[in-house]
Amino acid sequence: MRNLTVAVVMLAVLCGGCAMGVKHKYDHQELSLAASSALTVEVGVVDQRPYVMTNQSSPTFVGVSRGGFGNPFNVNTESGQPLAIDIGNDIVTSLQASGVKAKLMEVTPMMEPTEIQQKLIKSGADRAVLLTLREWQADTYMKVYLHYNVRLDVFNREGQTLATSQRSGEDNLGDGGFDPPSHSREVIPVAFKKIMAELFHDPTVAAALK
Repeated sequence: MRNLTVAVVMLAVLCGGCAMGVKHKYDHQELSLAASSALTVEVGVVDQRPYVMTNQSSPTFVGVSRGGFGNPFNVNTESGQPLAIDIGNDIVTSLQASGVKAKLMEVTPMMEPTEIQQKLIKSGADRAVLLTLREWQADTYMKVYLHYNVRLDVFNREGQTLATSQRSGEDNLGDGGFDPPSHSREVIPVAFKKIMAELFHDPTVAAALK
């Protein structure tokens, strides 16, 4: 019995070590986005996750990875850049790959939505795209979960809202077996690309970007 207890404790310690220093890759992700090559598009991504806005978590924070006793260790972006910047760059480069003249406008979590909208519109682009992150974090223990609440708005150069698309959920991304952190590194980028594709392939958004 004593040997079993020692083995369980050692396993928990080892799992704790595996859970430390985990990073998730959001940069350089090729996204499937519906857009016309004839458009110029200004892109903004604003991080309005409550814990980021109150400085409880860094803008690079993307979730937690739990040790053997369930104790959480922060997970950050692999790039070391804020999550909003990684996602914004992904959107811009993916649009550019489709021939769209897209550009990223950096915004901060404390900017008001109307302020961001006006800044995007002043760029003079044919379309302004604003992605708002209200929630986004993974939780890895035995299984990997992704909690998210995101909204995509498309405006024309006059500031009129042409389309809005939203996605939210708590997705179970599967059992990590003996190495949940490694599993999380594999499935999180896939889930991220799927959610972004759903936002942009929403019929109203796709029509607004044609």
